[in-house]
Amino acid sequence: MSFFVKSRCKLLSVFTALILSVTLILPMSGIGAAAADDYPHYDNWGFYTDQCTSFAAWCLNSRNDIGFTCYYKGVFWGNAGDWGPAARSAGLTVDMNPTAGSIYWLSPNAYGASSYGHVGWVRSVSGGYVTIEEYNWGSAVQSYNVRTIAASNASGYIHFGNYTGSSGQSSSKVRVTGLSLGTYNRTMKQGDSFVLSTIIFPSNATDKSVSFSSSNTSIAKVNQSGVVTATGAGTAYIYASTNDGGYTCYCTVTVEKKNATLTIYAGQNVDGSWQTLKSVSAKLVSYDGTITRTVIVNSQGIVSDLPPGAYTMTVRKQGYAERKYTVYMGTSNTGVKAELCELGDINGDGEITSKDSMLAVTYAKRSKTPIGYKFSIADMNIDGKVNTTDSLAVIAIAKKQ
Repeated sequence: MSFFVKSRCKLLSVFTALILSVTLILPMSGIGAAAADDYPHYDNWGFYTDQCTSFAAWCLNSRNDIGFTCYYKGVFWGNAGDWGPAARSAGLTVDMNPTAGSIYWLSPNAYGASSYGHVGWVRSVSGGYVTIEEYNWGSAVQSYNVRTIAASNASGYIHFGNYTGSSGQSSSKVRVTGLSLGTYNRTMKQGDSFVLSTIIFPSNATDKSVSFSSSNTSIAKVNQSGVVTATGAGTAYIYASTNDGGYTCYCTVTVEKKNATLTIYAGQNVDGSWQTLKSVSAKLVSYDGTITRTVIVNSQGIVSDLPPGAYTMTVRKQGYAERKYTVYMGTSNTGVKAELCELGDINGDGEITSKDSMLAVTYAKRSKTPIGYKFSIADMNIDGKVNTTDSLAVIAIAKKQ
């Protein structure tokens, strides 16, 4: 299983910093819950475990009932020092008025923070002092810490809201903690569809709704039921995001051109009726010359798995004039009738008579290279010309009829 990928939100943790502010132990006014290290020591919000950012994210999710991740409200919340500008970009209030449940924020190098800044969660406020819970401050490397400081010793307080100040858990709502997909790679043919399944963690999460989107709808589109449809050749990414917490995974969809089957029927029309010819060969060559297929056509010839494109189809049978067709293949199966005529049957009536002899003599007198199928039928010796030799051959056959 794959959960929200931390590498997308790589954050550098705050390391040991000098405590420049004076720590005071003062009686609080009862605002906020009793301090306790109940951080779970894992991260599902895009930060590194046991860092100040991960702890603050956990507090927002578990105590403020905010579905917070490192991409909250479409803004990247990077190192702790970036949280103030990120909050403002997200439309949140950042000021110097702390409230229980707000985020204590230090910009880089401010009030003992390192160059990466620092964040903590405000547990309570009394007069001009705040009590904050935090991780990775001073000597408490990757550990829990509580301190009471002057409220003015901050770069700002970020206000998310929702905190009741009564218990440290403001809602019975079961938060989403992770997302997994049924598949992360899929190869499809144009026109094919499949349902991208999702798994929400925990299984009893209150809000299991997921939103879907595509990086390129001209290649693959998706509806809000997770049905992915291949629309064109290429690669697209189908994203699934939980509406609670914004956990995101994606499936790479590779769409190939849908190949089709060509069915060739070879025959002869005699007096308007179709007669199937046996021992007919058909050769298909793509216009770019990269694909060549040959098939023997009896009652029918099947050319399967033929990529879309234009092809030249040459149909041959001994004693019949060779014929060429242009075949355009799409993504649907196609059938083509290849009609052949016997050499010498120039008028195509199914027999070689004096009428064909007269046509052959006419073509021979013109001394033209055969143009079109009638000329090919008159080219009895198949040398690419219709001349006296060909006309005499037609006359000889006609006399035998």
